[in-house]
Amino acid sequence: MVELLPPAEDARHAALINVLRHLEASGHPTPTVLFVEDENGSWRRHAARRPVGDRRRSIVAASSEGGLVDAVRLEIGGALWLPASTPAMEAACEAAASASHRRFVPCAGEDLVEMVVASATELRLVGWCPRLLWRRQLGRRLVDRLSLLAERLRCVPAILPFPVLLVADRSEAEVESAWREITDDGGVGSPGPPLVWDVPDAIGRPEPALSLTPVLEAMERERGREAGRKVPLQPVHELPSGCRVGWWTPDLSGEEPPGQGWLAAPRAPTAVGHIWQLGTGHADWETIIDGVDLEDAASAAMPLLRVPGWLAADIGRGTPAGLLIERLARDGRRAGRPLWVPNVGFEGVQFLLSLPAPIWVDGPGVPRAKD
Repeated sequence: MVELLPPAEDARHAALINVLRHLEASGHPTPTVLFVEDENGSWRRHAARRPVGDRRRSIVAASSEGGLVDAVRLEIGGALWLPASTPAMEAACEAAASASHRRFVPCAGEDLVEMVVASATELRLVGWCPRLLWRRQLGRRLVDRLSLLAERLRCVPAILPFPVLLVADRSEAEVESAWREITDDGGVGSPGPPLVWDVPDAIGRPEPALSLTPVLEAMERERGREAGRKVPLQPVHELPSGCRVGWWTPDLSGEEPPGQGWLAAPRAPTAVGHIWQLGTGHADWETIIDGVDLEDAASAAMPLLRVPGWLAADIGRGTPAGLLIERLARDGRRAGRPLWVPNVGFEGVQFLLSLPAPIWVDGPGVPRAKD
């Protein structure tokens, strides 16, 4: 029988159990754990204690947008709104079954870092700047890409929480070549090629994990090397038409849209993402915000709402992010405002096409047939 957490005996839990029993009898996949959002948030503590594999095979019965955001952060595989229905539970269980097959790449502990350092002649760090922007935009996908890069380089996946990959005895040219091999043709939705920093010989011994901290801090300050590797303008398209409506860039730096459409750039961080500026020139900018709840979407000062990129990375039917985006899209339709969903893959586009228009999208799976 599926474990329900936090444990309770009330009408709400009884209804959830009945729906799960119906699905089990029908042969549908069922989750490892069903977390039920409660007023004091104890479900989060129960979820955080479980291994990530268990969390991905689990679902959450949510009653608030905040509960769904926490479910995304905890990598809960599926979600449904309370009160439960059989179709919603079925979608959540299928999403959890699918999520259980995703790869998980943990950040390296001190033992792994020390092993790399002990045998190295040269050490390099590989990652992206500005760190906060790309972590908010791509979330754990940065760690996944560094793991793929380590596989291509045939080196130990010593990934530090920056996130950066600690590479032993590989040249910058080897890193760049390996990155090209694992990157799609357009690179849209990508932070672009990672930067490579040499670790000084004096750093890394005898306490590598601790002494690398100043190198990581220097990485964030060292912006000059990014000049030749600027991320190209990222196109934003409207669904379902596929027409391009604008572009976004990590840094305006005198950029102008290459044709019709607006240009957006992040200006300041928020708790979940960034405040953005959007306009057709360098005057009369509109302010928009990365938001995750209806209060953000209803702000009269915002012409549209942008979903944080880290949240939108894995969206689909029955997922926590999918349920949240469905609600935000419905609210946007009522208010006559588009919803901007970034960082969308092919499966995400298929899901978004089923939602009320207008929705603006960018990412590797977005069609770009029309301008």
